[in-house]
Amino acid sequence: MKEINDETADINDVFNSIALSEEQNSREGFQEGFQKGCFEGEVEGFHLGYHRGAEIGAEIGYYKGVIDILLIITNKRKQDIPDKVVSALQKVSDVINHFPSSNVEDVDTIAAHDNVRAMFKKACALLKIDGTFPE
Repeated sequence: MKEINDETADINDVFNSIALSEEQNSREGFQEGFQKGCFEGEVEGFHLGYHRGAEIGAEIGYYKGVIDILLIITNKRKQDIPDKVVSALQKVSDVINHFPSSNVEDVDTIAAHDNVRAMFKKACALLKIDGTFPE
């Protein structure tokens, strides 16, 4: 942009300077807003992910604790528990043990979470117990 001297200022140069300064200020404002939005979005995304991950972790942990206890009970009372139930409990335990403990891009954790929940509910239905997660 051309420097304007008040004494030799051409009116066209003054108007061009005004038009270009508005454009420059607009670009600077956009850039500043974009950077601020990215930062705030990252912080908000982190907190959302952290809290959602904690909720899923608590639910999976609850399922694991219940399944582990049920497997101990069924191993002690094998004659009273059908093999179908023991098999369902073992499948749930295996799926929980293979649940990703960190963010892996090639694993859909939401689908895996839904799968664990469905298998847990099925095992609880076979045992005729209420395994509802106490949120």
